[in-house]
Amino acid sequence: PPPVAALRTNAGRDQFAGLSAPASNGARGFGYLSGTLSNDLFEALPGLDAWRNSKSRLGGLSFLKEAGYVALGGAPADPVVRPAREEAPAAPVYAAAAAASLAFAGENISLNIGTLPAGKSVTITFQATINNSLNSTQVSNQGTVDYAGGSVQTDDPDTGAFGDPTVTQVGSPATISCPADISANTDPGQFSASVAFAVTAGGSPAPTVNCKVGATTITSPHTFPVGTTAVQCTATNGIGSPASCSFNVTVGDNQTPTIACPQNITTTTSGGSCDATVNVGTPTVNDNDPNVSVSGTRGDAQPLGAPYPKGTTTITWTATDAAGNSASCQQTVTVNDATAPVVTLNGAATMTVECHASFSDPGATANDSCDGPRAVSVSGSVNANAVGSYTLTYTATDAAGNTGTATRTVNVVDTTAPVVTLNGANPLTVALGSAFSDPGATAADSCGGPLPVSASGSVNTNAVGTYTLTYSATDASGNTGTATRTVHVVFNFAGFFSPVANLPTFNSVKAGQSIPVKFGLGGNQGLNIFAAGYPASGAIACNSSGEPNVIDETQTAGGSGLQYDAASGTYTYAWKTEKSWAGTCRQFVIQLADGTFHRANFQFK
Repeated sequence: PPPVAALRTNAGRDQFAGLSAPASNGARGFGYLSGTLSNDLFEALPGLDAWRNSKSRLGGLSFLKEAGYVALGGAPADPVVRPAREEAPAAPVYAAAAAASLAFAGENISLNIGTLPAGKSVTITFQATINNSLNSTQVSNQGTVDYAGGSVQTDDPDTGAFGDPTVTQVGSPATISCPADISANTDPGQFSASVAFAVTAGGSPAPTVNCKVGATTITSPHTFPVGTTAVQCTATNGIGSPASCSFNVTVGDNQTPTIACPQNITTTTSGGSCDATVNVGTPTVNDNDPNVSVSGTRGDAQPLGAPYPKGTTTITWTATDAAGNSASCQQTVTVNDATAPVVTLNGAATMTVECHASFSDPGATANDSCDGPRAVSVSGSVNANAVGSYTLTYTATDAAGNTGTATRTVNVVDTTAPVVTLNGANPLTVALGSAFSDPGATAADSCGGPLPVSASGSVNTNAVGTYTLTYSATDASGNTGTATRTVHVVFNFAGFFSPVANLPTFNSVKAGQSIPVKFGLGGNQGLNIFAAGYPASGAIACNSSGEPNVIDETQTAGGSGLQYDAASGTYTYAWKTEKSWAGTCRQFVIQLADGTFHRANFQFK
């Protein structure tokens, strides 16, 4: 028996072209991987009938026993053809071939035909279908028949010439023909067109035709959008490469939009301007192009949203589609002047004038948004000599008869208090124990004239102190004017007594002596006659121009102190001086409890 060829799998899951034979023939199994002899050994294969009926093996029979003649496929995807059964040679069986990207490298088919009686003949037919493109221009179907004592080579019966390499192709490749480029207009009311097209194809078997726009398969008729669309068609029948062709379908838009303008508008000017802000609306547009654009153009070349001036403005609305088809209509906007002039007061709207003061009307100005400055008239008057409220009305009229007004309120008021004038001096000084006569006061009002004056407060001349007298006067408007007088009741200090001379004379005395400072207060006022911190002295500049008063009368040095001599009504303050004052001048100061100050200057030797 001949060796048996099959696709085998080794332990590494590699696909081998394997050859094996029974041991009786002396042949050992071996395999080829990508054309290289492998050391993989295989077990004996089953018998031919079992092999033919197996669904799990692909293989064939070889008429050659020599290993060097084996030319099986070298890749796992190479197809292996199973031979036809002997009992049905006219109906060959094809092995299912796996998809392959490699070229068909060659195949040896082995078939055991057994013993052929003398004078008999047998015809062996093999048919192979090649699904992939051939990588060679020739296919050899030459075979060898071995028999006892020799061998015979077979050939394709088409020509009878030995070694004639031929391929008998079954069927013919597909052909295809596309129509010329197609132009069409949009269907009524649509932004597209339904276009029929015919694509012809030939070949055996009859090919399948598939037309696409991009990745989408289409059939005729097909609805194409406006613009140019490329159509790619392909015909396939499994013979040779697919055939293809293409054509363009151009759809144009020749439909004109329809447009209806918004209603005409009549309005009035806005306050403070000679124009009006108007919502003009939008026109109604119909077109098959969903992207039709609408524009409006004003006769004054202003934007549609800008204010519209007094008068009539025309708007031209235009609808234009992508193909340039357009339609127009017109709308008018009429603005009437209904805005009155604006009257602006000069000065405040409310003015206050004091009674008997002069009043000067500051007036007003007027400006109209359409007519500009306008004349202003005023009505009403103000009596500045009488308290009350007065109204002045200012009026201006524009060319359209619109009148603007403004009013001013003038309040004549009496807010000035009467003026109270004191009679006599202020303040007044009164000696303790003497009589006091109030000189009084007078009052005058700007609106009410002279007014009576009332006085409050009193003066006690028997007690040293400061007293306040208040004088008041009230006018008819309730304004009250006041004035105050201060009256000081003081000790009856008549100056310093000898040996101390009064200002501006300087008293000359030897430093370190105790000087008797004598004065009278009109009687015994007690010993608490000095204000706190007094008597006191301070350094002053010496005066060399005058003749000093030399004090010879001094007291025995001792502490300072105050005494009162009731017999003479004299107070004596013993002022102890410091020897360190020699060559300096000082001022002796006493402040009495009545607040009065009394001073004397001293020059120390």
